[in-house]
Amino acid sequence: MSSLVAFNWDEVIYASQVRPGVEAVPMSAPRAWGMPVLIAPVAALTQSVLVFRLYLTGLAVIGLYVAFQPWLGVFAGRGSDVSAYAAPLAAGLFATLWSTVLYGSMAYPNLWLAFALVAGVGWFCRALAEPGRAGPPAGVAVAFVAASLLRPTDAAALAFPLLVVCLVRLVRRSPGGLVLSGALVGGLAVGWGVWVGEAFARYGGPIARLRSGAETNDVGIGFSLLRHLEAVDGPALLCRPAPVCSDLHWFEVSWWFVLPVLVAAGLVFAEAARPVLALAVACVVTFALPYLLLFDYANTRFMQPAYALLAIPAAAAVVRLPLRRPTMRAAVLALSAALVAHIAGQVLSLERVTGRLTPIYDAQRAQADALLAQGVRPPCALVGRGAIQLGYLTGCRSVRTAEDPAPGDAQVRRAVAGDEQVVLLSRERLRVPEGWRALRVPGMSAYVRG
Repeated sequence: MSSLVAFNWDEVIYASQVRPGVEAVPMSAPRAWGMPVLIAPVAALTQSVLVFRLYLTGLAVIGLYVAFQPWLGVFAGRGSDVSAYAAPLAAGLFATLWSTVLYGSMAYPNLWLAFALVAGVGWFCRALAEPGRAGPPAGVAVAFVAASLLRPTDAAALAFPLLVVCLVRLVRRSPGGLVLSGALVGGLAVGWGVWVGEAFARYGGPIARLRSGAETNDVGIGFSLLRHLEAVDGPALLCRPAPVCSDLHWFEVSWWFVLPVLVAAGLVFAEAARPVLALAVACVVTFALPYLLLFDYANTRFMQPAYALLAIPAAAAVVRLPLRRPTMRAAVLALSAALVAHIAGQVLSLERVTGRLTPIYDAQRAQADALLAQGVRPPCALVGRGAIQLGYLTGCRSVRTAEDPAPGDAQVRRAVAGDEQVVLLSRERLRVPEGWRALRVPGMSAYVRG
């Protein structure tokens, strides 16, 4: 895919933290260190975008298996009335979403958070059903360590119902309650410990960091459910401003309306497994509420953990459909046709998103190649719009500006005062003083000094 040739803004921020020889782009308050840790092995070894994406794709396949594997034991346990086939079916349903496919090769934390949280809830349910076993609490701890390192606030929001269950079990002195509580709280404490330590080191404390994160994300009271509907068919990676995703394609978003029906059916049909499925739904509610009530924009990746968890009761509904032999064949054919239609819609959405991304990524790759071909080499500084992405691809330090830069700007004067080769990136042609020369860069104007 041609869209594999460059990095997006967020990817550069995460990758630059762990790539040797590249100055790290400052991370804003909402970001956490889980994603840089995840990509560190490949970022430290190569700057190849293709290798980077292949690494993440392979890791995503493993992550999908690891996430839903605990649920095999949940449904195979004594007293469950849901077939163990529900777990792989849920994984398959989640894997059909275009956002799962696309973000499986991209360095965004949301998909990996989904894997960690699905596994964490699964191991938690296993621990409830199998008190005394060491494996499930250990799974809970590992899963929530990963989740809290990726996005500590999201991990805590989703874990709230689990914490309530732990509290009830502690009050009742249920077997294994203390161990399970320790595993959950301990797992969350790792990521939150890193977050709080960094908050004091860089932001003036946790409250100041939360306030800074709220300003970065334009947090405010609202209700964005319809925004999330608009986001599920793309075409933008971030629906901000909201109108960029307002062109709805009803065929492609139809699954969004079918999913809650299947979830409700799963809760109705699976009587014995209902407590487990209800717990998963409760986790989805507490996870999703901040996104629904505190943001006036949306993106499909924000809700990936919610969609992944909701796939479990949806799959339970499918395997528990009260079908009789005369209607079995017709039902299978109808479900198969619905699945084919759903996948076709997801392919259309994926093509729309990649169709928007491909020209952008191709242009960035061509611009980086042009800069390198004309002698731009470290130590160097790129100043202007697009500097973050091009800086990573060329190995230069990046100085992003909201407007086109000029030689007299303060950040340009500081760069020129050093020993770096300085390149100005502009959408318009600039009048530059003597000592600067124009470079031939497709799609923009560029001027180099030094």
